[in-house]
Amino acid sequence: MAWLLVAIQIVLAVTYALPVASVIAACWRSQVLIISAALSGKQRIEMAGFYLFLGVMLAIGFAAVRFIRP
Repeated sequence: MAWLLVAIQIVLAVTYALPVASVIAACWRSQVLIISAALSGKQRIEMAGFYLFLGVMLAIGFAAVRFIRP
């Protein structure tokens, strides 16, 4: 699962359509999740909160591109 989060970070980092703040926020949240999973030693981690956060950040980013940029 940790590699999925890294893949999501890479996809977000190369997506120039989104504002930088949205990309940084999503990368920050995924790093926090990876570190907390590594420290907890659990075999499975709860991903629902991350996916909700990612969806909100993507929605904000695309809305900013749509309504703020010319």
